[in-house]
Amino acid sequence: MPAGTWAVFDAHGPYPSSLQELWRDVFTQRFPSNPYASRPGPELLLTRPVEICAQTGSQLWIPVERGSV
Repeated sequence: MPAGTWAVFDAHGPYPSSLQELWRDVFTQRFPSNPYASRPGPELLLTRPVEICAQTGSQLWIPVERGSV
């Protein structure tokens, strides 16, 4: 995998809704409001396994590159 820059996003809350909201927010709110955009590469996700609706923490790693503003 080539070296690059990654943006890391955290979410805490009930599973799976907090994780679904994280993905939505990253691509609809965070990327449009800053000079970075996702680039080709693997997206990494860390989530502790829990029962549905139990509280958990998740971490989403997205490969990014600086875009034009």
